[in-house]
Amino acid sequence: MWGSNHNHAPEFQTIDGQTLLDRLYTRTTAAVDAELDTAWMFAGGRDPVAYIRRYAGRVPQVHVKDYSNATKYVIEIGKGELDFPVAKPRVGPREVHHVGGIALTGKD
Repeated sequence: MWGSNHNHAPEFQTIDGQTLLDRLYTRTTAAVDAELDTAWMFAGGRDPVAYIRRYAGRVPQVHVKDYSNATKYVIEIGKGELDFPVAKPRVGPREVHHVGGIALTGKD
């Protein structure tokens, strides 16, 4: 059996010092993929690059979105708070070997 989880900001709340997202992935096997969403990781106060690295073997797809602190919502890539020029070389195909796709989203 296989499944996938697409995160939103609430999954970064903590219980006993561990985020809900980390609790999910530490309590399941690699049969549960992580479709990590950059905007909602950022909105949840987390570093998208660090999470992509942490779960690289379970990330078949990254949902790349930007986020605005002013509107508290998704915004056109490059117009929000995320630093994509810095993140792009830090997380690339040589480092995250299991990423099969990237979904780019301007607005939800």
